Amino acid sequence: MSVAPSIYIADGCIEKWPGREFLTYIWNFERRFSPRIIEELDRHGPNVPVVTLKSHGEMAQLLDLAGLPH
Repeated sequence: MSVAPSIYIADGCIEKWPGREFLTYIWNFERRFSPRIIEELDRHGPNVPVVTLKSHGEMAQLLDLAGLPH
C-alpha cells in the first residue's frame, strides 16, 4: 500500500505506509500520554510557558537555543 505523493520524495517513487509500531504509538498517544502531560502541567503551575512547535524550522530554532544538535 502507498500514500499520497510527498514533496520529499522524487517523482515516480512510492511512499510506503509507516510501520505498525509507529502507527500504534500515534493511535494510542493521547490515551497513554495525555494524563501525564496534564499532571506535569498542573504540578508545575500556570507560570510555566507551554510552547507549541508547528514546523521543523521552529524545532530547529528551539534546539539551537538549547545548544542541542539536530
